[in-house]
Amino acid sequence: MEIRKFVNMDDWEIVNSWGSTRNGFKHESRLFHYGNEVENARVCYLNRTWECYTYQTSMREVVEKYILKIKNRIVDDYKFENNIARLTKKHKENVEKLIAEDSRIAQCLELKSQLQYSR
Repeated sequence: MEIRKFVNMDDWEIVNSWGSTRNGFKHESRLFHYGNEVENARVCYLNRTWECYTYQTSMREVVEKYILKIKNRIVDDYKFENNIARLTKKHKENVEKLIAEDSRIAQCLELKSQLQYSR
């Protein structure tokens, strides 16, 4: 098993590894923020990959999963704080503002853009 790390300046780190599966192989990526694991992702392949560089798909997947997790948490917290079950148009606008202001999402989007051109 090979382990590779991708680190950017904002204390985000992605640790990658690969392993065998019953039908092929897999790439696994774990996302760390300040040394704490916040998300993981696995991508399975049957034959080979057509990625620009090794682990590209699994690294992008782990960042996208974390962004979605943060967005869902913001929506759930907003619903709980306002004691609502569904978001109206006004509430959706408020939630979109909260999402746009979240620094973790901005950092993850920057990390994702770095992944497109690295290696």
